[in-house]
Amino acid sequence: MKKLFIGFLALVGTLFLFYFSRSFFISKNKPTIKTITVYQKILKEKAENKSFSRFSIAPGKTALELLQKTVPHKTKGEGKNAFVVMIDNYEADNNKKEYWSFYINGQYAQVGAGSYILKDNDKIEWKIDNY
Repeated sequence: MKKLFIGFLALVGTLFLFYFSRSFFISKNKPTIKTITVYQKILKEKAENKSFSRFSIAPGKTALELLQKTVPHKTKGEGKNAFVVMIDNYEADNNKKEYWSFYINGQYAQVGAGSYILKDNDKIEWKIDNY
């Protein structure tokens, strides 16, 4: 009975060591993504035709963080609640009913720039629109 119990413990111990040493080596050799590539363009005028600029940024960053790293800007509020009011010294004019709109891959954003987590190859576009 003792031999059976010791054999069972040895088997469980071996399986335990195999499982954890395997996961340790797999995670060590697993390639990690250090940056993602995203594209951004900023259109200050309606007729402006500007191409996207390419940027590398850490995974998990938001569209607002990309804007913060690339151009001078001003916001009202912070983080997820931030509303962009000026980009690259061009302020949206309330008298003209203007605002800075935000597009993701050609689609009008359904969330704020402070909430949208960037994905590899995203195309972020900022435009002056009217309300």
